[in-house]
Amino acid sequence: MRLKTKSMIAILMISLGLTACTSTPSTPKIETETKTTQTIKEEAKKESIVDKLTVDGNHTYGKLTDYLTFDVTNPDLHKEVGEHAIVPVKTKAADADYIVEKIFGKKVNPKITKMEDDTYKEYQSEKSSLGQVISDSDQLGGIYYFTDFMNQTNNIFHYNMMTNTHDPIGDTTNYFETDKDLSFAPVKNVKAEVVDLLEKAGYDFNQFPLYQEEVFSLTKESLKKAEDFLAQTDWMIDLRTGKSTVKGNWTTDDEAYYLYLHTAYDGLPLYEGDHDPSQILYNKDKIVGLTLDAPLEVISTNLEKKPLISFEEALNIFLHYGASYDDEKITDMNLCYYPKNTENHIELIPVWHIEWKNVVYSKEWEKATGKDAIYRNVFINAITGEWSMDEM
Repeated sequence: MRLKTKSMIAILMISLGLTACTSTPSTPKIETETKTTQTIKEEAKKESIVDKLTVDGNHTYGKLTDYLTFDVTNPDLHKEVGEHAIVPVKTKAADADYIVEKIFGKKVNPKITKMEDDTYKEYQSEKSSLGQVISDSDQLGGIYYFTDFMNQTNNIFHYNMMTNTHDPIGDTTNYFETDKDLSFAPVKNVKAEVVDLLEKAGYDFNQFPLYQEEVFSLTKESLKKAEDFLAQTDWMIDLRTGKSTVKGNWTTDDEAYYLYLHTAYDGLPLYEGDHDPSQILYNKDKIVGLTLDAPLEVISTNLEKKPLISFEEALNIFLHYGASYDDEKITDMNLCYYPKNTENHIELIPVWHIEWKNVVYSKEWEKATGKDAIYRNVFINAITGEWSMDEM
């Protein structure tokens, strides 16, 4: 779902005259494996793997084996897992007409294009365009609003762009404060306005509640600091012209809020490798950028909940299949819902997601990235214990 979604965004950006140049080397896939549940549970009885870990507030760390360490900050890691169901959902078309009227200040008739199973709607104003993708298969869709201001901002503000290398240029959020009021509007008012807009456009925050609302305050000073850092790399060179893209002089007119709204279902966050958080750029002119996946809708609520495997059981499953003889580290672990495509809909599957720093012995990879390791994603079905790498 994510790859197709990103290709749709690329098509829309080209149609709006905006481009971005970045690439990440592909990583090899590893086939799904299935654990023998009883065997692993019997092995776990011999010694509790959790006893090797130290818990300091939200931080859990320790050495699991001679070759594998654990270093995760997650306040929910040791909570009771309870019972959860596999949930069938589908996407639905948001009310783009309503969003357009609020952003453009007037009604706009869209240009409609059909391509295979998707419908593209483009709303054009004097200075910008907003695009919507509607999927006939109920597995894809979203609303994308790109402006020159957003393009300028995205050149500096990077949110977890390079998850497989954790390259510093892929995440510049550390240069920006969160929830700091800017001169044109307080944070609480902006959040309330944005959430109200999305709810009225069809996003159901009762069924899929917001569990985290990140609001980054992009001040002129922080934008300059982030740009100064990026200017030391090749990032600030336009690959088409070879010229520098350094702005240099940032003013209050460039200041903005970047909102990232994360949703959950039945108390578990949605995994965002496939279902992106809602992203809204808001400045003194109000909303100047949007990236919204289509809202989800539960197909059936008459579902059988089943007990989930615990944090300790998930760790033992990982060690059973993921143990190696390299210096490696678990850098993130959380219980979440993974959106998996089926033939006719999407299934939200409760999984333990593990981010694993994995050494790569490849000169080609090192040459392309400057790194000797990548970060892989391991998914353990929290009901069945099935284990898979990179995607389910």
